[in-house]
Amino acid sequence: MAVIYFAGHGMEIAGETWLIAVDAELRSDTDAENEAITLKTVMLQVGHAKSLGLVILDSCRDNPFAANMQSIPRNPAVVRGFAGSSGMQSGGMFSPG
Repeated sequence: MAVIYFAGHGMEIAGETWLIAVDAELRSDTDAENEAITLKTVMLQVGHAKSLGLVILDSCRDNPFAANMQSIPRNPAVVRGFAGSSGMQSGGMFSPG
């Protein structure tokens, strides 16, 4: 069984949803790789659970770093909100795999 509960900031960078650590100081979109985790990574890990895999997100959709964050040219600019997640169903439930 695997249960993940995340409460905090989430944002989208280049089509990928990132869950931001409480002490993150994102100065550019590439900093996310060192100071955040992708929702996809969380879902993949929970998907390995033998019985129940559950992810509960309590995340706001604004980017608190947007005013000061620089976008590195190789990635699109940081945008607001969450990227679509495959496997997500209405009501926030998912089925891994």
